[in-house]
Amino acid sequence: MAYATRSELNLLSQGVRRQLLLLFFSMLQIALHQSMLIWFSQVQLMNSVTLSNLLF
Repeated sequence: MAYATRSELNLLSQGVRRQLLLLFFSMLQIALHQSMLIWFSQVQLMNSVTLSNLLF
């Protein structure tokens, strides 16, 4: 089994950390996007309800 040097291990851990950070931010972005879509659909629903109340 080959042993990795300290600098190689540092590079590896930096890469893993970067990947985890990217994953975290992409998940955050997806969650934000979904909550914005939900909020938008709720606003649309409220608008349609108020329109129907005005019409009838």
